[in-house]
Amino acid sequence: MSTGVLLAPGLVHLTYETTLKGNRARRSSLWRKQGADAPWQMYYHQATLIPPGTV
Repeated sequence: MSTGVLLAPGLVHLTYETTLKGNRARRSSLWRKQGADAPWQMYYHQATLIPPGTV
């Protein structure tokens, strides 16, 4: 499941969880759009590993 929050016009904060080869991580990224015709671009990303056995 992912969650997105509009922080300001053209700036969105996304949070989500991933699993890769049994390793889970919580991820957070900032996406920005600079202009009406510009594509969304990732501006910042962070991943925090979730210890095994954590809910």
